[in-house]
Amino acid sequence: MGGPASCCGNGEWSCPEQGACDVEGEPCPPPPSCCDPDAMPFCLIGTASCCADGMWQCPNGDEPPACDLGEVCGGMCVGDGESCAMGEACCEDLQCCGGVPIEPGQEFCGQVCPISDRNRKHNFAAVDPKNVLERVLAMPITTWSYRFEDEAIRHIGPMAQDFHAAFGVGKTDRLIFQVDADGVALASIQALHAELEQLREDKAALQRELGSLEQRLAKLEAAGR
Repeated sequence: MGGPASCCGNGEWSCPEQGACDVEGEPCPPPPSCCDPDAMPFCLIGTASCCADGMWQCPNGDEPPACDLGEVCGGMCVGDGESCAMGEACCEDLQCCGGVPIEPGQEFCGQVCPISDRNRKHNFAAVDPKNVLERVLAMPITTWSYRFEDEAIRHIGPMAQDFHAAFGVGKTDRLIFQVDADGVALASIQALHAELEQLREDKAALQRELGSLEQRLAKLEAAGR
């Protein structure tokens, strides 16, 4: 798996995984990079690039990787795009993550740690945590099974369509992006904390009022003796 490509007699390149050809023909165009999809590393920053020597290279901070992003062999697609669900090779007009088959249940290329750097964001708008919590409370939460899983395997959560209708975030109404779900959860926690603080203030006020009434009652009882 991985390694230099071979030039076939039809003028096309063949990766080792596809079986190197030994027929000489017309000159081939510049060879693609052939990297083993299963050996693609997880990079702390950015996405690994496939180098001309068939080896993966991770970016170095904000600097570009040592090689250009090449094509990955095995029928997988390169780049960020919509979906190739069920672990299939790329469908027409759809793109998968740099050569890595999409696992069942996942339809969109993503990262384990979504980008959350302030310097990578713009178009900021404040949210009302109380309003977010109200929308969460109104959103149906059910248990269910994926159609490709055994019915005995259960999951819990909202439907992506309901989540998108409630909050209008993300690129599609078929997926719930982790960064958006986390944001909704954190905003709801803020709203619950605000309600808890209000309850504490109300309790303290009632305790002060009760203490005042108890003092007045004690004075009245003492005067009536």
